[in-house]
Amino acid sequence: MQFQDLFKKKNTSTDMSLPKGKLVHGIEIKKVPVGKYLSAMRELEDLPAKIIKDLFPGMSLEAIMSTFTGATDETVINLALTLLRVAPEHAIDALATILNIDKDKIKDELTPKELCDVVRAFWELNDMTAFFGDVSGLIKKLLPTLTTGSRSGSPSARQSGSVKEMFSKATTSMNS
Repeated sequence: MQFQDLFKKKNTSTDMSLPKGKLVHGIEIKKVPVGKYLSAMRELEDLPAKIIKDLFPGMSLEAIMSTFTGATDETVINLALTLLRVAPEHAIDALATILNIDKDKIKDELTPKELCDVVRAFWELNDMTAFFGDVSGLIKKLLPTLTTGSRSGSPSARQSGSVKEMFSKATTSMNS
């Protein structure tokens, strides 16, 4: 045995099983703690409200709804074109926050395929699906099911509630 080998730290099975960061298209992908992951989910949760704010600047919920009521082909085309412009910008902002990198690096250095590779690598390294599934199962066991009427559990009732919340959140942030 050589002298320098005496001072080398031996790898434990724990050290070897920990996922290591990796470099994907020049971007370092790191393992993130649960708190950072939850912060990223909040960022993504706000994404629809930010996009609605850009699609309907300064408009109230009632004005937005009346836009849909009287929508023409031109209205729909204009909304689609605006959506194609603003959605990627907001998605890049959210990804930059989640990946903890400068958004200009994403916009200026990565192709769409490379960005997908980076996101895929991030997801693989930080896969929390099992964690959130387990937590969800625990919550369902601990909290009683609340029913407030015959439609409370229907998918359409839940969906309409989430749409109302999304529009409410968007219009609230527009007014501030």
